Amino acid sequence: MTRSPPSLRALAAALLVALLACAAWFRPLDDAAGEHLDRGMAAAFAAFATARALNGVISLVQSAQVSAQLGVGMSVAPGELLDPVNDLIERFSDAMLAATVAFGVQKVLLAVGAHWVVALLLGAASLAWAGLALSGRPSPRWLLRAVALLLLVRFAVPVAAVGTDLLARTFLASQQ
Repeated sequence: MTRSPPSLRALAAALLVALLACAAWFRPLDDAAGEHLDRGMAAAFAAFATARALNGVISLVQSAQVSAQLGVGMSVAPGELLDPVNDLIERFSDAMLAATVAFGVQKVLLAVGAHWVVALLLGAASLAWAGLALSGRPSPRWLLRAVALLLLVRFAVPVAAVGTDLLARTFLASQQ
């Protein structure tokens, strides 16, 4: 029984997976993503802290009351006019806290994906899958899923972070 040579599609897929497995060992993408996440986390935290400080000042102003005695005792709290603004600032600070936490989670996921164990597992799984694809034998479904999952774990956060940074610089830089 003779085996047919690998198809062009199998060869291209094996080459692509091999290149991605090799790219898993290089860190420039991780460094750029880490810088973007650090800048985003710092900006979100600064906005959160500013909003909370402003919220505190407005709450203090709201608590001030003016009393007047014109026959009938009356108390007016002019700071209550600021209540809608205070509510808006509270919601904004909650959003900035959520953004800060999201940047922190992405930093953790970036560190997990950049770990050498992930690169090693990705290389081994990719080598096994490419070997089977080039030999013409079908690869087990779990192996293909493992390669896809490891590619996702390794590259999802850095590609998303760098892509977001690139889009922001390209399209939003002209608006600033």
